[in-house]
Amino acid sequence: MNLLLDSQSSQSFCKAVWTKPAAWEAGAPDQRIIHIRGANFTRPARIRRLGLRLGLGYFKCGSQNDIDWVTDFRLLARDGMEWKEVLATQGQSRPVHRNVRNSEIKDEEIMWYDLQASDIVTESVLVEIRRCGIDGWWTPWNLAMTGVVLEGDVEEPPTETIRTSSWKVSGIDLSGLPVGVSATKTETGIRYKTRYLEVGFRLDRPAFSSLEIDDDGNGNTGTNLLVTDENPEPWGHSSAGAAEGLNRFAAQGFQLRSVGMQDVNGIPTECEGETSVAGNIVTYEFKAQEGLNFKLQWVVEEDRLQLKAERIGDKAIRAWHSSVWQFSFDSKATPTGVLGSITRFGETGLVRLPALIHAPRLGDLEIRTISGSGLLRSDSVRPILATTAEIKVGEEPQPEGDYLLLPGKHSAVFELKAGRPLRVISDIPQENMPPVVKDALVRAVLTSLPYRPDMATFANNNNAMPAQICMDNWSALSTRLGSLTDGLSALDLLRDTLERWLDGGVGYACGPSPKGDHLMEDEYLMTGVSCLLGIAEYLESSEDRAWLERYGAKIRHQLNLMLARDLDGDGLIESKYRLGISGQFQWSTNFMDVISFGWKDAFTNALLYSCLRNLAEVLPRLGRPDLAEGLAEWADTLQAQYIPAFFNPETGWVAGWRCKEDKLHDYGFLYVNSAAVCGGLIDDTLSRDIIGKLWGELGKAGLKEFHLGLPGNVWCIPDSDMATYQHNQSYGYYANGGLSLTQSRHFVNALYKVGMIEEGDRILQGICQSLSNGTAYGGVGSGVDWRRWDGTPTGYEGLLCDQLGIVQTIVDRYTVYQYA
Repeated sequence: MNLLLDSQSSQSFCKAVWTKPAAWEAGAPDQRIIHIRGANFTRPARIRRLGLRLGLGYFKCGSQNDIDWVTDFRLLARDGMEWKEVLATQGQSRPVHRNVRNSEIKDEEIMWYDLQASDIVTESVLVEIRRCGIDGWWTPWNLAMTGVVLEGDVEEPPTETIRTSSWKVSGIDLSGLPVGVSATKTETGIRYKTRYLEVGFRLDRPAFSSLEIDDDGNGNTGTNLLVTDENPEPWGHSSAGAAEGLNRFAAQGFQLRSVGMQDVNGIPTECEGETSVAGNIVTYEFKAQEGLNFKLQWVVEEDRLQLKAERIGDKAIRAWHSSVWQFSFDSKATPTGVLGSITRFGETGLVRLPALIHAPRLGDLEIRTISGSGLLRSDSVRPILATTAEIKVGEEPQPEGDYLLLPGKHSAVFELKAGRPLRVISDIPQENMPPVVKDALVRAVLTSLPYRPDMATFANNNNAMPAQICMDNWSALSTRLGSLTDGLSALDLLRDTLERWLDGGVGYACGPSPKGDHLMEDEYLMTGVSCLLGIAEYLESSEDRAWLERYGAKIRHQLNLMLARDLDGDGLIESKYRLGISGQFQWSTNFMDVISFGWKDAFTNALLYSCLRNLAEVLPRLGRPDLAEGLAEWADTLQAQYIPAFFNPETGWVAGWRCKEDKLHDYGFLYVNSAAVCGGLIDDTLSRDIIGKLWGELGKAGLKEFHLGLPGNVWCIPDSDMATYQHNQSYGYYANGGLSLTQSRHFVNALYKVGMIEEGDRILQGICQSLSNGTAYGGVGSGVDWRRWDGTPTGYEGLLCDQLGIVQTIVDRYTVYQYA
């Protein structure tokens, strides 16, 4: 049997862990994230053989099939309290199997390692994937889930021996509630309501049934943030084995999964306990396996929750999943995330306290310790559309990704306080902001920073992949915002994100192509440009000389790669893979991925100009003039060539791209022209003329209200210049003239820059209406990130990070342009 598939006697799991280079890993980053595939057995299992097969790789573009394979791995078996290495191999070649989505593959298509002679009998195993064929040192979750087979035997326990936990309710008294707190008893639990919070407690085990927030204190709860289905169906995954072991991320409340022990939804089957309710206090006291005793007491106040957690144990226990309380958040409601200062040891996603739990549109909880110490862990599990926040007490993370529960008594008190954390915008002048703009800023500012602690990077949203192609958006925001919590600033999160890219971490439109002969940055030209612009803006804002010295060589490497993308020596960069030719239906060289931008991309080259100017100034100022050599001259050349290459005299503005056939492709792109204007590529007179004409075209098209955002292009793009995905749709559908806040900041910025303040305010305040009332974005899968002009959703996500770039415009309108 495949021991990596769930059964009554086997629970599989996949973990991301931080690791440092092993002795034999020359060239690996100082720290990186790898993935571990493992299994926990309720009875000793005999391992017979391990197999490697072609698996799924990191998803980098909808235009291709991403595949990968394991080259370097270690097999670890549990031996008492320690992990023992039983096999380690490097440099494996690509398996022959081709259909990675088919589980029925022939035995000869798997590369097998016979382990029977080793006589491995264990209660838990780990396959540590240290390197892979495409993505190298940063091994992906997809590959860990689909590229490894582990065969062996484990005895299924007799049905009658499977115990269930024993739980009782010792008393319920809802009298004596504090002012502002009400409570009702439901069929399954107790539900408390205040003007800030609504929370449901289960009586049959230590868990929440619901959690709702209104941190304005107006009583506008009503959306449950929590996953309610403890056995969710995988979403968007059809690959064999790709969804094994994910139910643990849907469980609520107390969690303990230790080696060799059974559990039901994270509660050990040998657990015995009771629930008591006294006014606004809910207490869970219980005994778990191996002599562990817990007392978890929740106190409900008007604007906060308090958790008093205590664990007493006679001996140390190693658990592969453990927390005194787990929140599993439903991304279909909203992609809730955690903003915190990450640790870089053991399982990824661990953050120090205090931290923020942010639910876009709905509210925030600041979590901190009142006494004792603890950690918070955040994870994002796309296949079941869930994110998590796990509270940990008395646990030591281990390098293999599990946890050591220390013996003795361990306790801490945690406070979760509702209320919008305004520290991040405290330095931004707000006295002259119209109420709708100020309210939009307050509500949207944390949503504009969608950080994933489990990956150490900003992402499309808290339950989506990182897309480094948006780095310019993140840097524009992070450099204008302040502290989030004690010891954590927006710049810290930007630095983490830049480091991941410089150290080789992959993402959408980023990293090695599955073809193996080039980078995705050679197709999506904007990714490398956006990241270098992010580096420039980070250095300008932080003046971090030590960081520049540490990453100087890698920045030089990226600059050399960028220069090599100027294929014909005219100062403009080109893609030799995406040519922009009509009828080839290629995907894009920039963020608007289903429009066939290619060869010479006017938007990306406009951003490159800003990047070169900024780097040419900041690098010498911070002591590295060597890195800036030639950048100012390159910028001069690019500027001289930009208008001849992209200006369309028939329309009077800049076209979207010039294809390999030397033809302009022009559909009145707002963001293209605006980036060129704001970057200083175009003189003031022509800039005013271009932006005025595009404003006029919006009026001719009939766009009078701006609460849904802007179209990216004012004229319809024919199918010949679109990827197949976008074909057979009328103007106004998704990327072809659909309305969105995505990249809207560029056009509004350009209106302000050319002096069209009234027009800019009209758009900005319209957009702020939807940011303020929460209709600008929604839950994952809602598709409201793009809409037809009548409001019908046409998007795919629900919330995209570059919708929130408009926060940068809000800040600049009332700083740079406040007296205009």
